[in-house]
Amino acid sequence: MTKVLLRLSCVILLAGSATSARPQTQATSTPASSSQELAALVLQKFASGSAEEFSSVVPDPGAQAVVQRAIKQKTERQGNLGEVIWQDSDHAVLLLTGTVVTKNSGEETTGSRGFSGLYEAAKSGDAWKITRRIPIDQDNHILSQAVECTIVPRQKIDVMDKVAISVGGAYGFGVRLNDRAKLSEVKLDDKPVKYKFGGGVLWIDMPRGPRAELSLVYSVAAESHNEDEKPAAASSDRTDGAPPFGEFLNVDVWMPLFDFDSANDTVPISITARIPAAYYLTTSIPQTETVSNGVRIVQGHTDEPEFTLTLIFDRDWHPTVTKVGDIEFGTFLTSGFHWVPAQLEDILRKEYQILDPRFGPPQSHYIAVAEERGIGVSGFRFRANDLVVSGGGGGKVLLSPKESAASEPNAPLPHEISHGWTMQATGPAANTLREGWATFCEWLYIGDEYGDDVERDIWETAHNYYLLGGHDGVRSILGNPGNGSIHYVKGAWIFHMLEEVMGQARFDRGMREYIEIPRNKPAGYEQFIKAMSDAEGRDMTSFVMPWLSGKYIPDIDATIDGSNVVFAQTQPEVVFDLPLDMELTTSAGKTVERTVQLSQRSNTLNLADLGTVTSVRIDPHHEFLLQRRFGETVHFELRAPDAKAVALSGNFTLKPVTAQKAGDVWTLDLPMSEGRYSWAWQVDGKAVDGGYNGQPASGVKVVQPLQRLESSYPK
Repeated sequence: MTKVLLRLSCVILLAGSATSARPQTQATSTPASSSQELAALVLQKFASGSAEEFSSVVPDPGAQAVVQRAIKQKTERQGNLGEVIWQDSDHAVLLLTGTVVTKNSGEETTGSRGFSGLYEAAKSGDAWKITRRIPIDQDNHILSQAVECTIVPRQKIDVMDKVAISVGGAYGFGVRLNDRAKLSEVKLDDKPVKYKFGGGVLWIDMPRGPRAELSLVYSVAAESHNEDEKPAAASSDRTDGAPPFGEFLNVDVWMPLFDFDSANDTVPISITARIPAAYYLTTSIPQTETVSNGVRIVQGHTDEPEFTLTLIFDRDWHPTVTKVGDIEFGTFLTSGFHWVPAQLEDILRKEYQILDPRFGPPQSHYIAVAEERGIGVSGFRFRANDLVVSGGGGGKVLLSPKESAASEPNAPLPHEISHGWTMQATGPAANTLREGWATFCEWLYIGDEYGDDVERDIWETAHNYYLLGGHDGVRSILGNPGNGSIHYVKGAWIFHMLEEVMGQARFDRGMREYIEIPRNKPAGYEQFIKAMSDAEGRDMTSFVMPWLSGKYIPDIDATIDGSNVVFAQTQPEVVFDLPLDMELTTSAGKTVERTVQLSQRSNTLNLADLGTVTSVRIDPHHEFLLQRRFGETVHFELRAPDAKAVALSGNFTLKPVTAQKAGDVWTLDLPMSEGRYSWAWQVDGKAVDGGYNGQPASGVKVVQPLQRLESSYPK
């Protein structure tokens, strides 16, 4: 799976919800005199304490974010397990779990995982305190999973899972599992075993060992994933009362896993799934099927190691399978789907023709597209394992510049296909290595489809959206490993900038080395940097790390001092290592470009050979994600005497900007930072198609860096 289910267009407006509130006062709690008392105190603060009170007893930022978000959203919190699972005289390991209650159990499980898990505690004087969180997969591995399941549509899924595991840690074995799963059997090597289950964590009391078989028997109730939107209708009339479609998604955690960015649970998986024969079923991996006695039996085996599966079923699908080059391509679509399989094959073939010559093949030789009507009427939404999932109807495969008006075109299906190259990503930057990469590839596809000018417009829009989304100075990639548009936008820019700095040939070689990392091996940002360093022939850490660890993008001032130009990085926190182009204008009117390596807060470039320099333009070709402090005030006007309201939309603002009426003309003066902006008029709340009263209703404005601006769009 891509481990992130939101697209760029969905997440930008949600950026503020991920902001962590900072404690305003220092909260204190009564010291815990024993480890068990500490466990009880933590659960009490989790369930009913303020964000400050919880933070005073649990120092982990991820756990604190769970509580802060629940308080902000006014969501009920429940404490679950508070167990001391190991202790000596002054150290202990605690199993602490809780639930942030939602309507959907999968959302509960994934939303609470930032808190639920193992914690180390230590005695200081007479008091016990939490010292750190222990990764749930530390020294432990899932080696394989063999799943047998029976789906009862609308009701439940019954699961028997034989999980081969190895235990290298001293604190038993813990995995995440849907917090409303009904466990009926937990055995270790076919013998009953002591376990604890709550808050989305199943913990097994067991010693170290290189291999053991954990047998789990449980059921998970069927639930809706579409609270806000009416599901797509069935395409055929049924009178038996049974639902026409349904699903058990990977984010439901209906199978045990460590986490969505772990390498220790990415393993070979086999599944035998049974469902009434009236239904077709996809397991999100290569599969075969038979029908016997009214039951459809689907058997799937992973082509490459995976960490969990998605099951989607529908009575009205018309499944197909074909070959696209070396790729087996399956479709699971209803007759009402907007796109026929041949059209999807063409998109798949073209994306492979773009990516394969540069980066080699993806790791899996199977991919499928499924229509999941249970998530509503929409286009392509996410990828799970080797399955691209669309809402009912199929939406748009490719949104052209004309169709997207003043916004950027997008290609959701190529985006999801592109995930096949970096699905092995692990660690706190995994979403950037997946979503940033897929967004980068999506824009390559659009550039190939519509030309360089359109692709350049996309990068300009992405620059603006990063700032408009309120990311700068708020969150970093490593500090916000969950779903957030920072991984899409800033992540895509990281790949784009690396290609610019390294050149395409070395960039492609570095990506190939990273892509070839097996899915069950660590493939985090450390391995990514190593691959890029190997390809470049020098250590790329100083270039990459500030983009991952810093909350701010570069903010660079240039000051002319005699025959020198002094460049200062004025952003807080990190210092960037940047080879930036500069456009220099001399007193003779000559324009010269130079490249300067900025690696310190202040760097000086001697320009005595040019004579007197009168102006400096930083990054004139906009190859880097930088603050742009220079621009101009742009005048817009539209003659619309009969209009009651006129506004301007574009890639420089999140919502339309209202114009002012002067006689028959509506005008707007906007201070805009340098860049290339698309714009379009709205008259009386509606977009204007084509022209308006003989005037252009949309266009592109190239803003020049004529003066320094105190505030500008985007802002």
